[in-house]
Amino acid sequence: MKVLHIINGLVVGGAESLLVALLPLLKKQIEVEVLLLDGSESLLLDTLKKYNIKIITLSNKGLYDLSIVFKLYPILKNYDLVHVHLFPSMYYVALAKLLSRSKVKLIFTEHSTSNRRLKSWFFRIIDRLIYLNYEKVVCITPEVKDVLIHLGVSKEKLCVVYNGIELSKFSEAEAYDRAQFGLNENDIILVMVAAFRREKDHSLVFKSLHKLDGRYKLMLIGDGYLRSQRESEVRELNLIDRVVFLGARDDVSRLLKTCNIGVLSSHWEGFGLAAVEAMAAGLPVVASNVPGLSDVVNGGGILFRKGSAADFSEKILALEDGSYYNKIKERCINKAKNYDLQSTADELIRLYKNLDR
Repeated sequence: MKVLHIINGLVVGGAESLLVALLPLLKKQIEVEVLLLDGSESLLLDTLKKYNIKIITLSNKGLYDLSIVFKLYPILKNYDLVHVHLFPSMYYVALAKLLSRSKVKLIFTEHSTSNRRLKSWFFRIIDRLIYLNYEKVVCITPEVKDVLIHLGVSKEKLCVVYNGIELSKFSEAEAYDRAQFGLNENDIILVMVAAFRREKDHSLVFKSLHKLDGRYKLMLIGDGYLRSQRESEVRELNLIDRVVFLGARDDVSRLLKTCNIGVLSSHWEGFGLAAVEAMAAGLPVVASNVPGLSDVVNGGGILFRKGSAADFSEKILALEDGSYYNKIKERCINKAKNYDLQSTADELIRLYKNLDR
């Protein structure tokens, strides 16, 4: 069986990180290759190159290059299955299949519970038509599945496969010396691993930090198109000495071990892979109570009301109680065990084999 995974690119993000971690496990059982619409250099792309997996790049002109559809024509026929991730990849691949009349079977993973298209009656109709071209749609949580059912996607097309991580990579990581980041042992370090995108609410964390005392510091891991705007917010709140911007990193597990509390503040989430990573690293996690993310964190970490800086601060301060901190920490470690990457790979392999019959 030969499977091609197609994704927009490998700029740091939850879906991108998951795919790079997942591909080597899939490769042990099937022939697998990856196609990037945009092959811009990134840490994740560098990581993927180490696995000796064939990488096809279609464009360096950005994602909205319509010639991509025509470039896909001769490629799709070379595979038994094509597994697609993210918009606009889902549109391009579906159109390429239609126009080329290819008989290749398509799978799409829906990684989010919300997007701007869902708010437009026009794009809701277009989305329903696009989904018709996919044999199966993988939903990363039951909440994602519910959203697609409400959109009108056939229940028979939908299946839930939870995301996963390499648990030992995070549980066994070694912490850094805090001094190299300008931090000390008395600091209470919050850490948020998230790209600077519209779906992440970094601003709420900044507002809360401004009201917390000086012991509290914030480490930010990730990059994205809103980074400069977020840096400006930090300067305006006079938090420049309490917030560390580290950009995209390939040592997230060690950085998490260096901190005290994992946070994930989001307007919406499909899953919340960063929350699982923080829980696996042994951090109590405080996260937004939004669909997808709440399912992942509930029973492990602590949920706060979406958009409420006051509730977020209250949840953070409660962790100053040592016994409560340790209780939430243990709950998080146990909850993270539900999201083993090998289980994700095994479920996908079963799905592929069922479709390839």
